[in-house]
Amino acid sequence: MRTPFLAGLVIAMLYAIATPAADNDPAVTPKIRADVVATLATKLRASYVFPDVADQVAKQLSAKVASGGYDSATTSRAFAK
Repeated sequence: MRTPFLAGLVIAMLYAIATPAADNDPAVTPKIRADVVATLATKLRASYVFPDVADQVAKQLSAKVASGGYDSATTSRAFAK
């Protein structure tokens, strides 16, 4: 009785390992990109050691997202790069 159970378990584990995950790289919408950049800008301004540099970087990131600079990043991996 134990052997069929173990065989089934091994087959299930091998199948799980061989089957890729459904969505390892989720889509990123323009709203998600804008929200991520806005959050990053806020956190930079709040905690970066050089406030003037934080403000400068935050403005550059916000301008880039506003001008469509990240539009080609349609997945989370692409946006992270």
